[in-house]
Amino acid sequence: ETERAAVHPDELQRLAAEAASNRSAGKPAQETKPTEINFLNLIMDGGPLMIPLVLISVLVLAVSLERLINLRSGRILPRRLRLGLMEASEQRYPVEPQELYQMGLRYPSVTSRVLENMLRKVGRPIPEMESAIEDACQREADRLYSTVRWLTAAAAIAPLLGLLGTVWGMILAFFETTQPGLGMNRSQQLAQGISIAFVNT
Repeated sequence: ETERAAVHPDELQRLAAEAASNRSAGKPAQETKPTEINFLNLIMDGGPLMIPLVLISVLVLAVSLERLINLRSGRILPRRLRLGLMEASEQRYPVEPQELYQMGLRYPSVTSRVLENMLRKVGRPIPEMESAIEDACQREADRLYSTVRWLTAAAAIAPLLGLLGTVWGMILAFFETTQPGLGMNRSQQLAQGISIAFVNT
């Protein structure tokens, strides 16, 4: 009994270590937090076709802001010019062309340029004045629309680039799965190619 009761201290330490390892093994493993998607890294992972797509996006944003500024009503028909024209037409008849011309110079805008072209035809037949106004309006409309052509081009090119990137990603996905794996299994290679395809889409 005395021999059975006497336990070596090293044996006690070994038993305690085993018990501690059993307790730690019995605990569920702590779940690792999934990595969040970084938008910049996602774009970079889309492959080389993302470069023109990003440039087109910047171009569209720049053109949209420029149109937002230049197509305001104050740039087309300034309030003071409108009030001045109304006041001149209501208070004085006939209206002095020189007065309207000076008013247009004070408030440069789309309307003032059309007004200037009309005043150059004062004294000519009415159909000729109407033709001058129509020509001036058409020129101003073309000038205002010139920047919008970039939006039209971007709307035509960007979907085709996205489609090309999608097809390239799918080709890459299936091509990689036919090659011998070099440190990456086939499911990871397939997922990487599909990721490229979806980012371009």
